[in-house]
Amino acid sequence: MSMQTLQIYHPDFLRWPFDQIARLHKGGSVAVESTGAKVFLNYESVKSILNDKRFLADKHNLWLKELSARRGGELDTLATISSGFAPYLDPPVHTRVKRALGQVFRRADMDAHRGTIESITRQALDAIGIRSEFDLV
Repeated sequence: MSMQTLQIYHPDFLRWPFDQIARLHKGGSVAVESTGAKVFLNYESVKSILNDKRFLADKHNLWLKELSARRGGELDTLATISSGFAPYLDPPVHTRVKRALGQVFRRADMDAHRGTIESITRQALDAIGIRSEFDLV
């Protein structure tokens, strides 16, 4: 895997991240962020990590807690909240959560709501207008 640098706190990235992201996609499959976090840029690299036992969710949660401690606790809330997110759960808990979510978010059900979802999304994006900053949750 080729390794590139990603500087998400750089003023140029904060102002307009898309040029750097496009460069990263052309240059390889992995980038390293200034915190040391690796960003995987394509399906194959993400799939390989998700199947690699060295990168279990428990290790991610521990890494985030350690990083927060090194930064004086500034990431404590993120560490606590993200430890319960499905991507940061290991089997068998992850499997149970994925199965439960799959029952609620079935493709046919989502397709039935596509028009409503697109309409709400268009309205929200139109409301943003030309603002240079906004929160997306």
